[in-house]
Parts: sequence; structure tokens; C-alpha cells
Amino acid sequence: MCKEAETLKIDYLQLMDLRIDYAFKILFTKGDPRLLISLLNAIFANKKINRVIKSLSIKNPYLDKESGDDKLSILDIRAELEDGTTILIEMHMYALGELKAKTIRSWARAFGEDLEVGGSYAEQPPTIAIAFTNGAVESLENSKTKTTEAKANANKIHRLCMIMDCEDFTVFTDAMELHYIDMKLFAKAVN
Repeated sequence: MCKEAETLKIDYLQLMDLRIDYAFKILFTKGDPRLLISLLNAIFANKKINRVIKSLSIKNPYLDKESGDDKLSILDIRAELEDGTTILIEMHMYALGELKAKTIRSWARAFGEDLEVGGSYAEQPPTIAIAFTNGAVESLENSKTKTTEAKANANKIHRLCMIMDCEDFTVFTDAMELHYIDMKLFAKAVN
């Protein structure tokens, strides 16, 4: 006689919402590092990026002010891979309007910080920014073109943006990757 497996009764309302910055940071920086490694590997695999992370270290999440008038930026997670690549991770559940500019600014500041005095620009490892969002980064209403392609982009769960040649669409440099993951579409797809 086969005994039925025991299942846990979980009240999901009692669990912490991982879309909240604090919960997200605690789970992925204070817990088992394999959680963050698995998350990042899944993100890269989704876009068929040939990068497999085996280890990483969590770094100071502050992007220091460069002048008295500059804004202090505090990331949710800042990690460094074994090859020196910097990963910036943000959970953004509100204010999508300025998210693209904020992500690019954080990327640029982190990329600029990583260059050592006397170092070669060509040897500088990439900086990758990942933003989890509460909706599409650019809605169809804000799009300059309302083409079928624009509609498809508005319904993407995971957008990868890089610096490319506008004529032949070849990647100009791998120094920048911006990943935007729409958590609303992701939740809808999972459910």
C-alpha cells in the first residue's frame, strides 16, 4: 500500500513579498549565495547569453556621490563575479517613468568606478544592470511607434538592451547589458 506524501499547508499571505526591497535584499544577500547565482544564471539563460556564474561576492550597494550636488544611489544588490564583472540588481515596484534613465545612470556610475588609475579601458570588465519592474518599462502609449513590433515589445517579460550598431544590429560592446524583467507579465505567465 502506497502512503500519500505529506504536503505542507502554507498560508501565502503570511510569507514576505519578495517584491519589497528589504525582503528581496535579505533573501538574495543574506541567505544561501546559490539563490542569487541561480537567479542570475536563469536570467542570462533566458536570453541565451553564454555566461554561467559559479561564484560571486556581494559588494557595497552604495554608488558614492561625486560632488555635493550629486544624488546618492543605493542599489538593492551589487555583486561582483569571479571575472570582475559587476552586477547591479534593483527591485522597482513603483515609479517606472524614470526607470530607464535611473538604470543607465547607475550603470554608468558603477562602470566608471571600476576603472583603476592607469588601467586599460579595453580590459575593463562589463557592468550589467538588472531591474525587476512592476509593469512594462515603456508602455505602448509612450512608444513613438505603434507598430506590431512595438506591441510585441510592450508584452515582453524580459527585455535585454545593449549598445548596438543601428544599421546592422551587431553588438558594439559587451560592456553594457540592461535587463528589464516585467514582474506583472511574469506573474501572469506563471499563473
